[in-house]
Amino acid sequence: MKFFKSFLFAAGLLGVASACENECRQAADRDFIEKYTPLVTELFDNFETNVKATFGYEVRTHIALEANLKNAFFKSKQALMEKMHGIMDYGIFGKYHARCYKVDTPGCPNYYCSEVCGSPGSIIYYLDDVLQRTREGVIKEIKGESEENGKYDQLIWAAVTKILGKDVDKATLNKLRQDYLKDLENFRDSTDNLCAEECWEKWAPELVYLLQGYD
Repeated sequence: MKFFKSFLFAAGLLGVASACENECRQAADRDFIEKYTPLVTELFDNFETNVKATFGYEVRTHIALEANLKNAFFKSKQALMEKMHGIMDYGIFGKYHARCYKVDTPGCPNYYCSEVCGSPGSIIYYLDDVLQRTREGVIKEIKGESEENGKYDQLIWAAVTKILGKDVDKATLNKLRQDYLKDLENFRDSTDNLCAEECWEKWAPELVYLLQGYD
């Protein structure tokens, strides 16, 4: 993107980055996780709101249901957050992991150099690609776990049936399940809107600043 190229040149960031050790890789992963966390939280909060609306009558007539649902959504989000470090690390260093060598080609390190650098400081040159890879990783994880009978579905539906299974007839429960599955599908589809170029441009200055600090 022209945005990042102009940003880097204007800031005078061209240079050579040193090899990255494990500690700075983890720190870089955490920086990216902090950016995605509010977006992920918003996705799950909206999903929870929609599901509680679907079970509106049942929530009002079964006091324990709301607490059960809240706990199920917490566990669902927590399951994702526990995988975020791996998602970020693969999205960043799964591709940009080579040793960094000093090169004389103008504008290096870049895709045309003999080696693709993998230290956090060098990642600023590939920020568009790194953000796209991390975004795709988060979306893939959420979509995979939000399939019918996937982890999120199992947690949420178990919370429902634990409360409603004893005194709601099977036909009503099946109808509620179908309505809830629409919420689940909408949640899965909503991940396609997770972050975008405008969000990357907002993140870029701070990420560049943080990543440079590790080299």
